[in-house]
Amino acid sequence: MNGNQVRTSLPRNAYDFYPTPEWCYEKLPIDWSQFKTAHEPCKGDGRIVSFLQNKGIKTSWTEIQEGKDYFEWDGEVDLILTNPPFSIAREFIEHSIACASTVIMLLRIIRRVAWWNPQLFSRMFDGNDPDELGIRSSIALMLVLVGVSVFFDIEPILGAFLAGTIFAFTFSNRGTLESSLKGFSYGFLIPIFFINIGLNYDISVFSETQFFVEVGYLFLIAVGVKFIPSLLLVFSKIKFRDMLAGGFLLSARFSLIIAMAEIGVHLDLISKELEQQIILLAVITATFSPILFRLVRTQTK
Repeated sequence: MNGNQVRTSLPRNAYDFYPTPEWCYEKLPIDWSQFKTAHEPCKGDGRIVSFLQNKGIKTSWTEIQEGKDYFEWDGEVDLILTNPPFSIAREFIEHSIACASTVIMLLRIIRRVAWWNPQLFSRMFDGNDPDELGIRSSIALMLVLVGVSVFFDIEPILGAFLAGTIFAFTFSNRGTLESSLKGFSYGFLIPIFFINIGLNYDISVFSETQFFVEVGYLFLIAVGVKFIPSLLLVFSKIKFRDMLAGGFLLSARFSLIIAMAEIGVHLDLISKELEQQIILLAVITATFSPILFRLVRTQTK
């Protein structure tokens, strides 16, 4: 089945009507007070019109289903905000630029382009592609969004997270790309992160007895929050040793907890000393939890 057959076999909403989720425009980093007048070319159910009016912007609208054709409208406004029908998006953009100083099109561009032109993206998910276009595209998108995050003074990790989210949202069937990215991340990027953590770790804290006491408290808390819920498995008639083994395995924590500690210090939410304790806790649990799991499981067999 080729791309054209897939596309023509699926029904589409009349007039390409797909309501825009509120978060698409509510989260835009825009000072809406700079606009006095606006126009919504595709009113639909009126949610964007209501949003703009609530911002104090005088807003007009057109809607083909109500007999008001946008291409027959020739007004002039400060802002045009809409989610246009993708089938004629280019015409919408050209007409909008002629009518407003600011034009915002809420297009799910990548997803729709991928839908209508699958041949353009097929190499990204080809496990035999010698150029590894999928990995290179993922890294490029990550770097772009990390750059945007830095520009807006937001945590860079958020940009990297959004890059992955965009790929997941755009491509539901990612083929071998997902496993390739995992191999690249765990084999290259994450080790670099931990090398940096190790280089900045202050080993002088090992000379303080109180440091190890507080790490011990953290260890008890970390193990407890995993063991106590695992005891609920008794209602599933699971053996106590299996529950114990599961608790040990779940107690292992490493990448995420260290990354969160790093962010916490950067945002002044936790002290540098507490970060050092969390890192040591992660090392201890990641090292010994799998060993204890194997020991307990071996005894149950």
